[in-house]
Amino acid sequence: MRGEFEGQTFNDDLLIHPADRELAVRRYPTVLHILDHPELRECFQQYDPPANSAKRKSRRWGRIAIILGALAITSASAEILLLEGWHLDWVPVLAFIPAVAGIASVLVGNFGVLFGRNKQRWLQNRLMTERLRQFHFQVFVCRLPEIIASLNGDESREKFKAKRAIWFDEFRAQIEHKIPAALAGVLDEDGDREVWLHQYSDHVSDLENQPELAFLFASYKALRIEHQLNYVRYKLRPDNAIFSDAAPRQLQVLDLIAGLLIAGLLLLHIAVAIGIIVLAIGTFAGVWPGALFRASMHIGNLDVAILWDMVIIWLAVIALAGRAFEQGLQPGREVERYQHYRSGLRAIGERFENAPSAAEKVKIMREMERLAFDEFRNFMITNNNARFVL
Repeated sequence: MRGEFEGQTFNDDLLIHPADRELAVRRYPTVLHILDHPELRECFQQYDPPANSAKRKSRRWGRIAIILGALAITSASAEILLLEGWHLDWVPVLAFIPAVAGIASVLVGNFGVLFGRNKQRWLQNRLMTERLRQFHFQVFVCRLPEIIASLNGDESREKFKAKRAIWFDEFRAQIEHKIPAALAGVLDEDGDREVWLHQYSDHVSDLENQPELAFLFASYKALRIEHQLNYVRYKLRPDNAIFSDAAPRQLQVLDLIAGLLIAGLLLLHIAVAIGIIVLAIGTFAGVWPGALFRASMHIGNLDVAILWDMVIIWLAVIALAGRAFEQGLQPGREVERYQHYRSGLRAIGERFENAPSAAEKVKIMREMERLAFDEFRNFMITNNNARFVL
């Protein structure tokens, strides 16, 4: 599988698509057996599409919960308007609409019916895909003796692959068969902070600058550091679409809607205040402005003041719905998190490029893996705490 959106390619760091593997053959031939892990790719593709599907369903039901809640409130206010204005006997039947919408909104948004179930699937599958990615790149850091030994010919490469198969089976037994428990550990803010999926020992202090390691370091820089940096740039990209998945654009649109609604409410209240003042002056002085205002406050049997109250309620509900969307999508926290991650990636990339020795590069790679784990963990916590509740 190769995920693409508007020219952006995802998961090429794991050589998911044949074209990615062909490029790796040309660029990093001596370490291809390290970069290319067919079993891991196959496992990754078992979890990535379901994760994307569950995310879409979760967000869809979250939006529906907000819309239903807004519909319940606005329908109830419209019912009052119709009763006061036209005194229609059938209007109470409309109470059924806001009642059903309100109940559905509470069930979906507050109790997680459909929304919560899909979100849980999304987070569990996403945990597995990112831990697979971490397993893959932690090999570069934690298995250097085995990597160096594998560079001596075909037989040594096959031995490395056999060892990696054992490591991968141990990983799957540790994580894949216990995903709910692993997710609970990651989401506990004071809980599991275990970064490493391989046994790690400090063996880099006397590491020599072997020429064979040049391809290893170059591939790590391109597929790990630069790939993550490009992904963050994509997530923070400028976008002019109204309905965008880019967090900066989501934040901008929601802030704009909130600002416009607040301005609309302010203008309506000012108009109401002016009307009340005019009515009071006219009533006190007995002059035409008061009579004219009282006449203008009715359209047939409908009291315009009630209509104005309803419009104010509707504007307030829309503003509240916008706030609920912000709480569900978390664009502010997304932007802040990605900006922080981008700063860390840039610093690590510069240090890695200028590192004077192989031992120093490996130490920086270790920092990179910890940074990636912390970002993954923050991502999981943020999205677990997101709620589409009006």
